[in-house]
Amino acid sequence: MDHPTTLDQRMSGLLLGGGLLLLGLVLSLPAIYLVDLPAWVYQGALFRAEVATASATPWSLQGHPVPNTLSTLAPALLLSVTGPVWTGKLLAIGLLAAGFGAAWALANAASSSPAETGARAAILIACAVVSSSFWNGYVGYQVGVVLAMGLGALWLRRERLSAPLVLVGSVVLFFAHAIPFAVVALAMGVDALRRRDLRQLVALIPASALTAWYVLARLMQPGGGFIEAETPGGLLRWVAYKVYTVLKVGPFHHPDGVGGIGTLEALPGLYWLCVIASGLFIAALVAGLALGTHRMPSGSRRRTTWAAWALAGVALLLPPFALNVVNPGERFLVMAGIGLV
Repeated sequence: MDHPTTLDQRMSGLLLGGGLLLLGLVLSLPAIYLVDLPAWVYQGALFRAEVATASATPWSLQGHPVPNTLSTLAPALLLSVTGPVWTGKLLAIGLLAAGFGAAWALANAASSSPAETGARAAILIACAVVSSSFWNGYVGYQVGVVLAMGLGALWLRRERLSAPLVLVGSVVLFFAHAIPFAVVALAMGVDALRRRDLRQLVALIPASALTAWYVLARLMQPGGGFIEAETPGGLLRWVAYKVYTVLKVGPFHHPDGVGGIGTLEALPGLYWLCVIASGLFIAALVAGLALGTHRMPSGSRRRTTWAAWALAGVALLLPPFALNVVNPGERFLVMAGIGLV
């Protein structure tokens, strides 16, 4: 039987090898075909133009704080030292490297053995780092996921977050993406109330003020409400969409190539085999998480686990478009999965 250290080294090697393969893919492509990533690079260019010569552009910066700000500032800074293609590549490489590191740190903090660390890290990387959101180029959301996992690792290591870390972490998360911020800030607030930690509650005030400012500013804009939502017609279409949403959390993704042609479009048998394998992976993962929840002793981790299950249930009830976000249920489902794993 392998020694635990050997198992840990093997899993580390496998994950590192997979990461290097992805790195090689990103570096070898003539451009990055992650759906929204070019748009974020363009937003960075617009921001640079507006800051440089505001009077010469037809745009204007918002007068209130906005989530996703980091996904505009990051490409704007990179564009000052390199071109748009390499800006996209560096963003993708940064998301992968930071995601691998945060997933391993969180898995290590949550585990009692090297084997557990490797298993948790592999699942987190497959479902939250090299995820559909990564392939779709959702830069702000992926930054939020990485920050959430990093804060989670510190939380588990220290058993509680200091007030300065709560303050900085919640504010940075706000400027990354609204959904990871909402989940983590709510967890921080509930933990502070449970501990009756006044300093931690006070540390959440700046992020809460930013949220209130943003919401009020959006509501005061013409047509800037948050309630718009679209739902597919009929029960079968709703169920099919939710099955699709759950499958997107699995490890198999089918990115489009140049011209919008699916990578495996000429090989439908292989495509469906991959879909079935990914579905079986999700089914096994859910069964394992349910069994683990049943066996958990009472305490803070069990309460957190049930809260994550509740979040997953809410995610499956959300419409395909709401809060100005496409398929918000997928984003909440990933955050719930991180908590459960």
